[in-house]
Amino acid sequence: MEEASLAPKEVKEVMEAAVVAANRPNNNSTGTGSASGDVDDKILLQPFDYIRSLPGKNVRSKLAIAFNHWLKVTPETLNKVCDVVELLHNSSLLIDDIEDGSELRRGQPVAHAIYGIPQTINAANYVYFIALERVLSLNHARAVDVFSAQLLELHRGQGMEIYWRDTFQCPTEEQYRKTIVKKTGGLFMLAIRLLQLFSDDQRDLKQLVSLLGLFFQIRDDYANLKLAEYCENKSYCEDLTEGKFSFPVIHAIHKYPEDTQISCILKQRTKNNDLKRYFVSLLEKFGSFAYTLQALQRLEVEIRDEIQALGGNPYLVTLLDELSSCRKFLLSGTQVSISVVISLIIVDISHGVSSGRDGVPTTKKNMEFKRIHASGPIRQETVFAARGPRHPTPIRVLDASSKIRTIRMASPECQKGMSQSMATQLPGDITVFVTTCGGQLLPEGAGLKGQGVVMTPTLLNS
Repeated sequence: MEEASLAPKEVKEVMEAAVVAANRPNNNSTGTGSASGDVDDKILLQPFDYIRSLPGKNVRSKLAIAFNHWLKVTPETLNKVCDVVELLHNSSLLIDDIEDGSELRRGQPVAHAIYGIPQTINAANYVYFIALERVLSLNHARAVDVFSAQLLELHRGQGMEIYWRDTFQCPTEEQYRKTIVKKTGGLFMLAIRLLQLFSDDQRDLKQLVSLLGLFFQIRDDYANLKLAEYCENKSYCEDLTEGKFSFPVIHAIHKYPEDTQISCILKQRTKNNDLKRYFVSLLEKFGSFAYTLQALQRLEVEIRDEIQALGGNPYLVTLLDELSSCRKFLLSGTQVSISVVISLIIVDISHGVSSGRDGVPTTKKNMEFKRIHASGPIRQETVFAARGPRHPTPIRVLDASSKIRTIRMASPECQKGMSQSMATQLPGDITVFVTTCGGQLLPEGAGLKGQGVVMTPTLLNS
């Protein structure tokens, strides 16, 4: 089966299988230990083996595998690079948890709570050099240069974040973005640069990797303060206890400098959940979560545009879908205040035959919402959708400040109701509508009033 013809589910299955292969102990490595080590390695590496035993998302390995759709290095080299990146990622988490005073990692006690800080630090540092040993085994003259350059960037980014926190100096959003590209994007870039040493594809991928690093970290900042799922794996609002200047916090402090509540609570590094909930309510009130979602939407648009400009990549799109704000954040019930002109465009897909995003048939017809203004919060039960033959289609949204953005249905209940309503739709007839989970469909020109929202869709056929 050709890669280009793989459905999203098949792409995901291929990627998951590749991740398993890349993280298999016998992938031409010596397991976790050093090639020059001895029986003591089992003792020395206990903190590392502990954190590696806790199931993670393997995002960095998935990223390398996805980029290899373009780079086409051998499976052996790909596995070695994934091994190096996962060694560095997990060892850096050991240090991060100490620096941040964390209590949970992946839903379990942090390693230093079990093994103590000295042994955990030593294990993490030991693994850094095991990773370097693996890089040397790649037998490429520039591999160590790439390794050292990206590890330096990672530590520069981490160091600045700690400096801002410990001196209580709130960075600007621009400073935050530059630092995150170094910190979170450091290992992302390491993986891609190592792969490119063995690839004929020498295109500059830095912009795309930087955008992915930003998206991943801002998403993580949002999740730490907002999503219940994150609380199951880490302490509730752990970034607040750490005193971290995360993306929503930076927005609130700079937008409302006269209101010192955010700063005063952040300084306390509180573990009081009632105070944390009040802190979260302030961020909601100040529009900081809405602003964060909008930033994520813009980043996702830029990432998808970059992927398309580079020739398309089903694996990278699938990975982005996993991380996408569309799926997680719209389902979280977050209120988003907007007042923009939104355009909807569905383009260049064969009618009723080829699959669009997520395998949903789309059409070649262009449509447009003209002057849709929302004067209040849009909640998760309010859905924008396009209606085609037999199936709902995804929406492409364009506003004055961003490029193309995809919004999906808000809940399984809505999707079920809409799918049933599609059954009688005539082939070739496209209708733009707004619906609620109550099942109300609004025709062209109708308005929806509720939850402070006023919207008027207008359909323009091309």
